[in-house]
Amino acid sequence: PPYVQQIVQRAITPVRVDPRTPMLETRPITVGIGRWSVQHQPIVSRIPARAPYVRIGPLLADWTMSALVNNRPMEQASLPGNRATVGMLRRISKPGRLNTRLGWQLYLECALADGDIEAEEVCIYVGPRGQPAAAWRITADGQISNAAGAGQYGDVADVQTRVLSDRWILQVTLPEHVFNENGNLMLGITRTDGEGVHSAWPRRMIPGQDEPGRLIITPTEFDELRVGGS
Repeated sequence: PPYVQQIVQRAITPVRVDPRTPMLETRPITVGIGRWSVQHQPIVSRIPARAPYVRIGPLLADWTMSALVNNRPMEQASLPGNRATVGMLRRISKPGRLNTRLGWQLYLECALADGDIEAEEVCIYVGPRGQPAAAWRITADGQISNAAGAGQYGDVADVQTRVLSDRWILQVTLPEHVFNENGNLMLGITRTDGEGVHSAWPRRMIPGQDEPGRLIITPTEFDELRVGGS
């Protein structure tokens, strides 16, 4: 009906990634209101974590009104190099541990443009949207708190930061509880840089959106290393 905002949810059955052909799959979803419609291609694969790491980023700038109206997903999405944020999810424990939920570290590099280093912050969300298992706000000086609007979620992570001339580096060792009952990690990241530019991963955010999307990562295959032969 007119003048009413509603949230519509649709279940998507995940697709397993075949190790022989490790391609991520998407499925089209069409959203229509009256004569207007738009199609999106959400990722429906759970991302298998394999050695040496899972690539994180680059983080993407928020949607603009022009990009939304004209359905141009990548219009003004990329940030210049001096604002870029990239990283990796890696295993820092020894291979062969029985508990695949231990020893995971998120490593991020945040390029520095002109701006206030004290205003730099990264927010890390784990777990489903609306009910995260943890939501941490981390500043360049290593201070950690709960992300705005997230409430008191989860144990405090082990955080290390370092500021260099052209970037600052963030390392977060994830506690075991961030993996859900199925052993999967649901991960989303945002950054607000020193000049207030906001970006997110794994997908762009609409201005005013309170949490980023999530990517589902399965950790069970990382330690399955095999010795090759001739």
